[in-house]
Amino acid sequence: ADSRPLSAPLARRIRDWIDKMTRKYELIIYWSHDDEAYIAEIPELTGCFGRGESYAEAVKRVHLAMDEWIETAKKDGRKIPEPRTRPHFVDFVA
Repeated sequence: ADSRPLSAPLARRIRDWIDKMTRKYELIIYWSHDDEAYIAEIPELTGCFGRGESYAEAVKRVHLAMDEWIETAKKDGRKIPEPRTRPHFVDFVA
């Protein structure tokens, strides 16, 4: 096995990927009559939302928005909120 240490950029990418995969934020999804679209919001990340013509599209877009929100917070030196703990999560595949 190769025992050389990881380069700093690769180590950072791995750490970021682990952070992303282990963060479980609350996701609220609803139909907006005003927008005529599904809206998906992550309450812990102020202003983080996605909208779409379908449930799945709104979820996909909010995940992209979450990635951008977290990346911007890191660049700006802002604290990234920890996900709230919930006693039960339900996974839904759209």
